[in-house]
Amino acid sequence: RKRLILEILRDRTPKKLYYYANIFDVSEATISNDMEAIEHWFEQFNLSIIRKQGYGVALEGSEKNYRLAVRRFIDENLDNKLIRNLTDENERSIIDILKDKDGQNIYNLLNNDILKQVITCFQSIRDKRLTRLTENSYIGLILHVTIAVNRILQQEIIEPNDELLEKLIKNDDYGLAMHIANSL
Repeated sequence: RKRLILEILRDRTPKKLYYYANIFDVSEATISNDMEAIEHWFEQFNLSIIRKQGYGVALEGSEKNYRLAVRRFIDENLDNKLIRNLTDENERSIIDILKDKDGQNIYNLLNNDILKQVITCFQSIRDKRLTRLTENSYIGLILHVTIAVNRILQQEIIEPNDELLEKLIKNDDYGLAMHIANSL
């Protein structure tokens, strides 16, 4: 079921039950039952699995909620033991952490080229606020930025919120965020 959640998050375009049954080598009835079982996981993010005859299965909801779901899925399935053992914050080790953990393959949620660019960008920024982050927070930030950049490139943009922007501009870390954005 976790792999099914991953597949639905990985590609939001409508897919037939047959597609998922074929990937997991199970019957369409099994996939249908599993879809019902995982619906509650998506509901906590105000996302819905839409199933229509002749249309297929698709995930419906706001971009913001989709990104929250992706982030939670990564948090729930990333092996924290590997993160704690991460001693060298470099591109190779971060990518290794993300690859094929217990069949979840979180790495599939990410665009490899964008991930590498984000890692390179973060490594080039020498700011003590970044170096003081725990490994878990550092990797979480890299994942968040990678997902956000990828979604923006796919024209999946969160609607601007002027009130939130006003608060963010006053935040001490706003300058660092702008530096990261400009570096990317």
